[in-house]
Amino acid sequence: MVLLLIRDKNPACSIEGGNTHASMDHWIGTVHTLGINDSKVTYNHPLTTIYQKNGRKTYAAYKYGKEPLNVAFSDGKKHIAKPGALTTALPTR
Repeated sequence: MVLLLIRDKNPACSIEGGNTHASMDHWIGTVHTLGINDSKVTYNHPLTTIYQKNGRKTYAAYKYGKEPLNVAFSDGKKHIAKPGALTTALPTR
């Protein structure tokens, strides 16, 4: 749905080679829901990111393999990434 609105407003919008409209729609929806990447926060695992929208952070980490992984973020948040899955966490208040 979000993709259709963006394509209607930006008819020159095209996808990169090897990508699909479904993938583009998924990521546009993610950014619409969770916000943009918070590049000020760093972390100790490459398949990790932090989204921020309206002051609320969502921490996400993907852990391949069979063992959980403790992910540490530079803002003090700690998160256990479940094995073989994408896990998300909100900050404790």
